[in-house]
Amino acid sequence: MIRNLLSEAGYSEDASLKVAFFAVAGLRQQVADHSVQVGWPIIGPVLRFLGILQEATPEVRPAPDPSLPEYRITSLEDIDPLRDIETYKRVRIVVAEADLNQMIRNLLSEAGYSEDASLKVAFDDPMITADAYAGTTIIERIGVDIPTSLRRNFDILATFTVEAGNCSLTVAFEKVKVNRWTFGLRPVANRLVNEQIPKFWPEEFCAESVIVTDGEAGVEGYLRE
Repeated sequence: MIRNLLSEAGYSEDASLKVAFFAVAGLRQQVADHSVQVGWPIIGPVLRFLGILQEATPEVRPAPDPSLPEYRITSLEDIDPLRDIETYKRVRIVVAEADLNQMIRNLLSEAGYSEDASLKVAFDDPMITADAYAGTTIIERIGVDIPTSLRRNFDILATFTVEAGNCSLTVAFEKVKVNRWTFGLRPVANRLVNEQIPKFWPEEFCAESVIVTDGEAGVEGYLRE
């Protein structure tokens, strides 16, 4: 169709093919970048006809299993008793964002970092947002090797989802911004965070699903021997 239009406009066959190729390639990139949407009038049906645009598949999100016993974490003291849950008994562990943020503040305060760092988490179905600050002092104290020219305060804003698989968790970042810089950060964050998860996720707990709703999040699974 594009080639016919170019031919009618007086372009040669070769030139028409080249222009058509680059036009289709450009449209494919716009689709990948979400600049072109399925529901757009006129261009949407045309792109679907050309095979460039496909109907979005509805996302299936995990739903809570109502038959599972629920354990709510409201403070750090609620974590240790979870180790006494019967082995292979499936449970749901839930935390509200207000309680989680208070626990984070307590941990930073106990570690002496309350003046140098902060972290606030928000649950907004199905996304999780983390708003963090790290001063140069805490970066030096925890021993992160950063060139002198790059040593500065960091304001970090990240939006991501969390899924369960193979008894562990996987994070997929939607957006990452560090001091107003976003270019190229998302794949780096995905790699760095997911490489660290196995070091911190308790091996004895097998995560089967993660459920994020407005204001709280939960994980369903069971303890292994």
